[in-house]
Amino acid sequence: MSLNLGSSIYSVAPLTALFTISTALLLSVASVAHAESVPWQAPGAETEKLNPVRYDVESVNMGKTLFATHCLQCHGYWGEGDGIVGLMSDKRPANLLVLASEQSPGAFAWKIAEGRNTMPSFRGTLSEQEIWHVVNFIASLENEVGSAEQSIVVQRCAMCHGLSGKAIYEQWPDLPAMSQQEIEAKLFAHRSGIIADSTMSKVSFDLTDEEIKEAARYYSSLNRSSLNEED
Repeated sequence: MSLNLGSSIYSVAPLTALFTISTALLLSVASVAHAESVPWQAPGAETEKLNPVRYDVESVNMGKTLFATHCLQCHGYWGEGDGIVGLMSDKRPANLLVLASEQSPGAFAWKIAEGRNTMPSFRGTLSEQEIWHVVNFIASLENEVGSAEQSIVVQRCAMCHGLSGKAIYEQWPDLPAMSQQEIEAKLFAHRSGIIADSTMSKVSFDLTDEEIKEAARYYSSLNRSSLNEED
């Protein structure tokens, strides 16, 4: 008595199908892995685009609300890639706090709209203007160091001026050599736009009067402290 294995279409086809599916899965995984290893660069024309939405308190706050709704779960509160979903991912999301100083507004807008791999495209979720609001909020992250509980000097000023306030570059002011009134006047002028400086405008645009006075008191006091030590 012989065992009838049936025609070859039933014995060979399943193996062929299994091989085909396995090969497709391996190619798919390899394709994703390759895509993730290639630096994500926006097209040149997109990189050069300027943000048509004014960088101000209203725009940053709108961007912050949109970011909290759509991005925070992966990128985290400070954009450092430590959101609850981001921490569970095999590949951590980008650290936007670092990229804020490296990517152009146009590049950010394009990436938000397009998406890649695990990052979804927001082209159909956010309007073009909403995407630009998010870009302004990401730009504001560059000026936030530490946590909200720390003083404004640590959050905004120390990244460039350090806690000593000594000028690193010749064109930067030596803050301890300035009076409190001089520092306040400079910061108020930057905040209002009287002094045009792209970096300082972003640092000071939403500072309150009291925060400006706090920073001015701190840095102007360093000169008095050094004089007292010499005495």
